[in-house]
Amino acid sequence: MKLDFFTFDEFVRTSQKVDNIPNWKQVENLFQLRVFLNTVRHFFGKAIRVNSAFRSPELNAAVGGSKTSMHVHGLAADICAFSGTEADNRQLLRILESLQPGIDQLISYHKTAGNVNTPIRFIHVGLSKWPESPRGQRLVK
Repeated sequence: MKLDFFTFDEFVRTSQKVDNIPNWKQVENLFQLRVFLNTVRHFFGKAIRVNSAFRSPELNAAVGGSKTSMHVHGLAADICAFSGTEADNRQLLRILESLQPGIDQLISYHKTAGNVNTPIRFIHVGLSKWPESPRGQRLVK
């Protein structure tokens, strides 16, 4: 199984003009997130785009993120199929749903908020902080 589908840069890049440099604990969490997403990528069999992963508190505030966002800890990513097709996004979501017991928070964001019958814009995947157990939360927005 190949485990090098993502680069560190994909997890910290931003178009905002704010510092987005993780500390050592956040880097450890990003490594855990990368291992998880590499496993997802292996099952998916196709490229995955990381829209957003780590966010410094300043970046999180600049993009309007939740104050309790796991992005700030390096334990969340907003992803979609690299192809951008709805079929691939749906397949990616099904794979993530099958892994749900190990995911703290899984949110599908749709073109029309809350309407699962509209195209998926992106999928938020959040892991839990160690030693906490994942909540297995599944939301549609």
